Amino acid sequence: MAQVWVVGLIALVGGLVGGALVSLVLSRPKALTRAAAAQKVVTISGPQALAQAGAAQKVITAEAFQLVAPDGTVRARLMVDDDGAVRLRVSDKDGTARATLALPADGTASLNLWDKDGKARAMLALAPGGVPRLVLCDKDGKVVWKAP
Repeated sequence: MAQVWVVGLIALVGGLVGGALVSLVLSRPKALTRAAAAQKVVTISGPQALAQAGAAQKVITAEAFQLVAPDGTVRARLMVDDDGAVRLRVSDKDGTARATLALPADGTASLNLWDKDGKARAMLALAPGGVPRLVLCDKDGKVVWKAP
C-alpha cells in the first residue's frame, strides 16, 4: 500500500512541477537578443519569441539560461555548476526558490520543493544505484513522512 502512495505522490509532484514550468514558460512571449547570446548566461524576456536570434538558429549553447519577469526578477534558471551538476531552479514572483530539479556529478537525481518562506517541504531523490527516497515535511520543517 505504501508503494501505491509513493507512486501516486511522485506522479502528483511531477505533474505540478511540469505544469508550473509550462505555465511559466508559456505565460509570456520571449525573445533572445544577439547580445545575450554571446554571454555565458542567456536571459530570455521581451515581446518576440526568439525572433531576434534568427530563424536558422536551432541550438543555443550556454552554461546557463535565465527566465526573467518583466521587472527583472529571475524566475527560472537552468545551469551547469562548476562541479558538473545540472540544476533547474524555479522561483516565485519574489525570487524565492520554490523548486529545483538537480542531477549532481555523483548521479543522484533529485526534486526539491520549498514553501513561500523557503522551508523544504518535499524531497524526492533517486540514488545512482536506483534506490528512491521521498521525504515530506510540515510547515515547520519537521519530517512527517519518509520512505524508505
